[in-house]
Amino acid sequence: MRRDDVRRKLIYALLLLAIITLAPAARFPEFSLRSSRGETVTLDSLLSLGKPLVIVFWATWCKPCNKQLVSIRTYIEDLHNNPGFITIAICEDDPRSIRYARGTAKKEGWDHLLILYDEAGALSDRAGVIDIPELFIVNAEGKVLYRHIGFNPGDEKIIHEKIEQVINQGKGSHTASVTVGVIGSE
Repeated sequence: MRRDDVRRKLIYALLLLAIITLAPAARFPEFSLRSSRGETVTLDSLLSLGKPLVIVFWATWCKPCNKQLVSIRTYIEDLHNNPGFITIAICEDDPRSIRYARGTAKKEGWDHLLILYDEAGALSDRAGVIDIPELFIVNAEGKVLYRHIGFNPGDEKIIHEKIEQVINQGKGSHTASVTVGVIGSE
């Protein structure tokens, strides 16, 4: 086989893998995780509230994660603390440093966050998390409508627009569609 053929097949295989891996899932994986308050929280218990979910996988040591969560806090403040969605920060810290998550949230003023601990990383594996921060926007039925990998300056505008689309979809007809997309950081 010629070198060009091998290269072409390799590129095709990598693109196919990226499309399959990055495609939004039909439904966010079910979970049962411990919160920073010691409560057990499930996906179904959150969906029963009837609001879209903004789910962010993060760690206390991850600077882009913290910037993304600050941008969401600012966005919620702009909405006069009535965002119409629930923000869940799923902490991926190892068990030894998980205690810092609550302190980080308090220091940063992230009162709007529901902090959950994915201590074994099982949920991030089932959700196909590639890198942190990784954000999912899930509608009130549990369907993943948007996924964003990484966080760079300017990403907050894209994320806020996608959140607004999902909120507006919930206010309008149940048959309304929303742009489904995946964006990765470079």
